[in-house]
Amino acid sequence: MANVNISAIIKSISSKNHVGIISFNELCDYFYKYAKKHIDENADLAPYTTADFQTTLRRDLNMLAQNGEIVLIAPDEEKMAIAIVSFYVERYASIFNDIQDNPGISYPTVDELPKKVPRDILSKVNAADFIQAHIEKPLKDDCSLYALEFPKGVASVLFPSTITVESLLESALAKIQTLLAKEESHDYFLKKLIVANQGKEISINNFFDQFVQSPRDAVNALKTNGDTFYYWSQLCFFIKQDYEKSKEYDQKDVSILQAVYIAEFATSFYKNKTQQNLQRDLAFKQLDSSFLKPPYYFSFRDISKFADAKGVPLLGQYTEQELKDYLHLITTDAPENMLPRVLVFKTDADQHYFILKDKVIPLIVRLCSDARITVRERMTNEWFSTLRKFQMLPEMKSQMEFEKKLEQEVDITSPVLCALLKSPFLPTIHFEMQEARTPSSELVNLFINGELIPYSEILMMSRQELLADAKIKLPFWYSIPVVSWFMSLLFRPPKPKTPKKSPKEKIKEKMQKNEETAAIAKAEVAAAASDKRNPKISRARELRASAQFAETQLVPASSSIDRELESYVHEWNQLIDKTARDNLVEDVNSLIRDYMRKVLRTLKSDGFTLDRIQNLADTLVKTPSMQKIKNHDALFMYVQLYMIKLVKSIPN
Repeated sequence: MANVNISAIIKSISSKNHVGIISFNELCDYFYKYAKKHIDENADLAPYTTADFQTTLRRDLNMLAQNGEIVLIAPDEEKMAIAIVSFYVERYASIFNDIQDNPGISYPTVDELPKKVPRDILSKVNAADFIQAHIEKPLKDDCSLYALEFPKGVASVLFPSTITVESLLESALAKIQTLLAKEESHDYFLKKLIVANQGKEISINNFFDQFVQSPRDAVNALKTNGDTFYYWSQLCFFIKQDYEKSKEYDQKDVSILQAVYIAEFATSFYKNKTQQNLQRDLAFKQLDSSFLKPPYYFSFRDISKFADAKGVPLLGQYTEQELKDYLHLITTDAPENMLPRVLVFKTDADQHYFILKDKVIPLIVRLCSDARITVRERMTNEWFSTLRKFQMLPEMKSQMEFEKKLEQEVDITSPVLCALLKSPFLPTIHFEMQEARTPSSELVNLFINGELIPYSEILMMSRQELLADAKIKLPFWYSIPVVSWFMSLLFRPPKPKTPKKSPKEKIKEKMQKNEETAAIAKAEVAAAASDKRNPKISRARELRASAQFAETQLVPASSSIDRELESYVHEWNQLIDKTARDNLVEDVNSLIRDYMRKVLRTLKSDGFTLDRIQNLADTLVKTPSMQKIKNHDALFMYVQLYMIKLVKSIPN
């Protein structure tokens, strides 16, 4: 059957003769004559001109039957016949087209199917499930005839796949509108709705009049207006209640009941969809508020783990694809000549982060404060080590080399800060802030004449002061010219021949080290879990390993847990008096320690996960003692880190 379209030939026979059932013998005669006539045009017809061509034709018909294009009647008997599905699909599609023009025409039912037609030609489906599954999704182009089954014994509707479910809904609403347009039915059902909704007479009248006068507009109102769902449910209930009182139905009554059920199923679908949309919109609002929390910059993986106030993950209230579409929207949609409210930047390690535009400058200020301590300490130690060897580095002598060195150090110790300072959107943010600046507001000035200020000014570091600090650490005799010169001749080492690693290579090494630390922590957790010889030591070991693994998830590779704790203290503890400030930190630490003592008594050795830490921290931050502290986001991060630090220090 490779190049012989058996299906098209059978449909052609059916269309010409206006029949839906063809006997096998008639089909054989037609095929034999057809093959003889067209064999010169199509050599593939040769098998149908032989003496045993019926065997070939039977095989082809079986294949069509498996595809659902035909149904074989009495396939094992001599009087076998073929029922063509497409004939009945077209037949009942024309009836539905007539219903669109005349709603008074009843829906075709299964009982109206000719007795000779096998019921296997139908695909029986639950009407509610079918309508809700396909009301917005087109049916497969498979030329099928469905039997829509309704509850309470209401006759099934014959529904061809060439008609859309939305057209079915429109016809159902048109039938109900025809019923309500009658004066006695109009007043009767309107009164029922008003009695059931005291005080909402105007709303009920508007709903009723809109539907009766323009049923097609009612479909759009049903999709978008949440107020109509309740009224539709009541109206459908009252119509069903009234019709079900009668024990005898005529064909028109059955058609009205079918239409009411169709409208009811569609109402339920659009109501659920509206609720899902509202839930999704609320979840996206909560996602927006999560961008306001530390550390203010998030990867896609971090965003996919956002949760609401009750700890329920937001991913699930919207799909991953909807999340990607939303992130694309908020990072591209912006007023004219303005940046979007959420920006994307990437580090040299090709890690992408999302950040609110309003949080870029505050984050830079915070990261600069943290980086200054780290970079100063690293460079002071490096310069001290170099001076001890009676050597000099280019950055000690040249301000230009000093700026390059600072940039390299920032790239290594704080990749996020380096990425933000190099980001293409930073000049525009600075310009927008200047435009929106008020006389009383302060502006962090990062640019002069459109150029980024030197790193030494960003980090507030002086080359001369740094060199002086490194020299102070040297033994006193390094400052005696003659002695130092003589010692340099003896102890100055030869210049190293090994090439220095680039900043990117150092970053990769740092990331690999971080991954190795996480892997070691996981291995220690597994080792502790398998060590049953000393349960106490095993439990302590596993808790410490879990804490170390959690640390790798919360603390950047370029930072440390103590540095992060100190950074968050500056955010939530804004007391000016040093004594009061230190007392507040100690009070908070004491609360955390007391709380963790109680928790550790019952905490399972494998239960100290990041999710568990976040739940514990959230519970503690919401206590009355902690509620007095204003910056709860920074406090929440501090509590998590301090808990990890405590568990890491658990003795055996």
